[in-house]
Amino acid sequence: GGTVWIIARTIDDTLAVTVADDGQGFNAESSGTGIGLKNVRERLRLRYAGDANLSVVANFPAGVAATITVPANPPQQGASHV
Repeated sequence: GGTVWIIARTIDDTLAVTVADDGQGFNAESSGTGIGLKNVRERLRLRYAGDANLSVVANFPAGVAATITVPANPPQQGASHV
């Protein structure tokens, strides 16, 4: 058992979505290669021209919290940047 929280908020011109839990957190048994996180970060970088971020941190006292931050009003794909 455990609890998962999903929180979305806007701060100025930024949208932040956090998913957190109170599970086992980071440990040797659950560690992966990190390739999935690397891929998400790269896709965010390409889509938002470096204006987005993915943060994964330990959730105190137990668990993990992942936050994706993107511009609240991103430019449309294919639109020219002036």
